[in-house]
Amino acid sequence: CAAVNTVIAEEARVIIEALRKHGVVAMLLKGLDLTVRFYGDFSLRGCTDLDILIPRKDLPLANEVLLSLTYQEPVNYRDFLNLPGSLCLNSLVYRKDKGVCPIHLHWHLVNTTWPLNLLARRIDMERIWDCAVRANLEGVDYLVPAPEHLLLYLSHHSFMHCFDKLILAVDIVKVLEKHKNILDWDKLVECARDFGLLPALYFSLKFVSNNFGVEVQKLRSIEKMVSCECFK
Repeated sequence: CAAVNTVIAEEARVIIEALRKHGVVAMLLKGLDLTVRFYGDFSLRGCTDLDILIPRKDLPLANEVLLSLTYQEPVNYRDFLNLPGSLCLNSLVYRKDKGVCPIHLHWHLVNTTWPLNLLARRIDMERIWDCAVRANLEGVDYLVPAPEHLLLYLSHHSFMHCFDKLILAVDIVKVLEKHKNILDWDKLVECARDFGLLPALYFSLKFVSNNFGVEVQKLRSIEKMVSCECFK
């Protein structure tokens, strides 16, 4: 696990620097970022790919950068260039030599085969980018979602996967524990309502509260909001 994550981290540094040189900002999602910032040890959380978020307008440039790093262009790349934004499926997978982790290139937080176009349109990606904060991976700066947006993203992702892997819940627990003193719960709830993610947030927080004994602020008030919305 530690050896694999070390290789993924090195690849991440190369890609982030290459994107930056070409004017493309990159945000790390899930796996590697969580391992670095919340687990603190490459041996404690495994990664199978590298999730990178970019602005959608930079997809053609990011594609060129990855091709220059010997990644193969996905067969459906050109299809996505002609599709409107805010669909439910918003990522491409880039691969190269065996033994090198695939790159999961995202341009939206929603990425699923479920028909969630309406949800995707409610999530303000400009707001996500405007509130992003900086982190560091062994000397290389990169962007990550603000604490509130990170928790929303992990909640949505876990909810969509029905918590089919224990690590999905543990990730949320780690974020809650480390960010307990800086999370703005009012802002979190406001964003959840604006983005249409209040149910996903509630059920994810309820899940970790029940199964991991994590004390969650505003859980009762979020539960009331979800109940009210369901019965409108």
